[in-house]
Amino acid sequence: MSGPQFVCGRRVRLPPSFLLLPLDAPARVVRCELAEHPPDHEHMAFAAERPGSRDEAVWAAWADTDSEVRFHVLPDCDTGNDASAGPEEEFCTLYAGHIPRCSWAIEDPESAVEMLLATLPPL
Repeated sequence: MSGPQFVCGRRVRLPPSFLLLPLDAPARVVRCELAEHPPDHEHMAFAAERPGSRDEAVWAAWADTDSEVRFHVLPDCDTGNDASAGPEEEFCTLYAGHIPRCSWAIEDPESAVEMLLATLPPL
């Protein structure tokens, strides 16, 4: 039995030209959302919702050896997004065809800390 698989988490700053587009980009810096992967595999991070689409998003892609950020419009992963799957099914927040594991099967310690801090009362 294998242990937990952690999120890659590598960060990249989105280019200023992307931030000028009429998209609802939630962040200027994004983190690779894939599970840990070999160094020669591209990093991928959600960049923005695709306007007018319910099942596609804009994803940022970059490599450790090349700082240029490229953008792809990709369909959502449909794992767990089947209405007949039942209430216990988890939804994957990645894109269709991503490397294994789905988002719900990847440990993200940074996200867990952020969620815990959000539950604390203000100082």
